[in-house]
Amino acid sequence: EHAYSTEPVEGSDDLSMMTITANYEGNYENLMRFVHQIDRSPRLLIIEGLNAAPQQGSNNLMVAIKMEAFLREDGSGPEQIAQTQEGKQ
Repeated sequence: EHAYSTEPVEGSDDLSMMTITANYEGNYENLMRFVHQIDRSPRLLIIEGLNAAPQQGSNNLMVAIKMEAFLREDGSGPEQIAQTQEGKQ
């Protein structure tokens, strides 16, 4: 199960923040690999919240995660946004 929403960033004409919420099931190793991939992503992904609970009778975890990402209306991702901001300095 997952959902997302976007909201404009105050003070910006073309920047939006996307909030992503999702529920997953997997083992601890899968969760750590997922968090590591988010941390190493070239995109700016912010983990706003993460809850993990063991599943009774198995080695799996039920994981609920909330992440945020910044997007431009022209479709460019966070790495282009950072480059644009650096060029303005």
